[in-house]
Amino acid sequence: MKSLSSEIKYVKGVGPRRAEALNAAGIRSVRDLLYYFPRGYLDLSKVVKIAALRSWVNNGQWVTITGTVRSFDVQGRQPKQRFVLYLEDE
Repeated sequence: MKSLSSEIKYVKGVGPRRAEALNAAGIRSVRDLLYYFPRGYLDLSKVVKIAALRSWVNNGQWVTITGTVRSFDVQGRQPKQRFVLYLEDE
């Protein structure tokens, strides 16, 4: 890398596809990348019990759950298939 004004495609690890995606987001140089700040983020650090999910989902909030996978299945036919996962916590 020569300078902050170097094109993003010349940064090690950035290939043509990633450079194209970054360009679409308005990131064309190393300087653009350093000054690119996300508009928001999801704080998923608070873990919620599965039994308490109903009150959280009704509020429209994102939550994190942890558990043990008891079973899973793919239901329906394409293109409307869905993946169903059964989790269990204490």
